[in-house]
Amino acid sequence: MNVHLLALSLSTALTPRLLRGLHELCGSWEGIWDLDEKKLDAYCRHHRRLPFEGGDALLRRAEAVLSDCRKGSLRVLTPGDGAYPQRLGEIYDLPLALFLAGELPPQLQDP
Repeated sequence: MNVHLLALSLSTALTPRLLRGLHELCGSWEGIWDLDEKKLDAYCRHHRRLPFEGGDALLRRAEAVLSDCRKGSLRVLTPGDGAYPQRLGEIYDLPLALFLAGELPPQLQDP
């Protein structure tokens, strides 16, 4: 589970479409996190007119979400995890975080 992807998925300023555009611009999901926060803020304000919350604040939120998930026996999957469904990774607006109680439904499991 990539805590940075979970943090990005919690951003109110970054929609799935904006995240996909940033992914294409940066070449990887991790590359988005490596962008200067001022550039991310400008990108968000240009496309959504919302400020980027800041990496530290999002990481704190992500850690709190992970803590809550552990207490509730939930698993969190992000793209790049071995258990993340390949078919979901191929859609344009893929979810950056999946929250699971138990196992993946059969229709999401890789063949």
